[in-house]
Amino acid sequence: MTNILTKDQVNHFLTARKKAANLTATGVLLCILSAAPLLALISFARLGSSTPSVDTMTALGVIILLIIVATGVAFFIASNRYIKSYEKLEYENWEHSWIVWPISGIAYGIIEKLFSLKNNDIAPD
Repeated sequence: MTNILTKDQVNHFLTARKKAANLTATGVLLCILSAAPLLALISFARLGSSTPSVDTMTALGVIILLIIVATGVAFFIASNRYIKSYEKLEYENWEHSWIVWPISGIAYGIIEKLFSLKNNDIAPD
């Protein structure tokens, strides 16, 4: 059974996908940059003698890293929230789509053989 989509449904779907993509990209950026404060704090601790110890700065850096990663994961969860309602619509009718590939392969073989016979060529096997 094929669903007919209205223009509003398509627009809402595209808007949700854009929001989800932006949220996912922000989450990835946060996860990638999460190590920067840790490295900066360790470097800062090694520069001067009046700074806190390397162990203290490492502990602080790890805490900041975990907070940033948790924020990134929150963005991933929010991204999933936008597209979850469209999941059924997006992946509907895929259980029967596999049949396209064997039919395409057989059709390609037949068409290729016909062209090779027309041109008196022998197609490589």
